[in-house]
Amino acid sequence: MGILRFTIGLLLFLVVVMYSVQNLTPVSIGFYNHHFELKTAQVPVIVVICFSVLAGFILSWLVNISKVHGLKSLARKQRKEIKKLLKLSEKQDVRIAALTESSKSNPKPK
Repeated sequence: MGILRFTIGLLLFLVVVMYSVQNLTPVSIGFYNHHFELKTAQVPVIVVICFSVLAGFILSWLVNISKVHGLKSLARKQRKEIKKLLKLSEKQDVRIAALTESSKSNPKPK
């Protein structure tokens, strides 16, 4: 699965690079400075595309990290629950063994 993801990522990267190299014309980007004044700048399309791809990568990475953290937390809770249930099961086995031994040593009269 890792090789497939890598191959798809590499192909998407190559498509973005080929598109960017073919479109080197500058575009106007509007942004607000620290005084909340609208400013414009001329930047090549490749910068806009690379910034957009990077922003998308970072956003998806952050979403993935939160999912992984949630799954790890769930796994940790489930491991604790399993340990608790195993201890309870061992106690029940000891009780059953004790009851079986006591019933063998003290047979019931008929």
